[in-house]
Amino acid sequence: VHVTDPTNASRTMLMDLETLEWDDELLSFFGIPYRMLPTIRPSSNPDLYGVTRRYGPLKGEVPLSGDLGDQQAATVGQVCFEVGEAKNTYGTGNFLLLN
Repeated sequence: VHVTDPTNASRTMLMDLETLEWDDELLSFFGIPYRMLPTIRPSSNPDLYGVTRRYGPLKGEVPLSGDLGDQQAATVGQVCFEVGEAKNTYGTGNFLLLN
């Protein structure tokens, strides 16, 4: 599933802040095809995005009802799933996230 939430979509400066949808005028101006962009959905939603792969890193089909970005996504990307595992992210700020 190719989705993002309004906070991450707004950072592209291609989202209309009033409608919370991709801005057709800006997409046209920059020549960006609408079909290549993710669907904008709430960060957390009872309508599932899907489930994880049965034999993936979570070892089962876990319902996905939210999306992550930035530091939180980096923590998942570094497979910090166990209690006590942490990820330090350096960029515009320094963030330490601990599970």
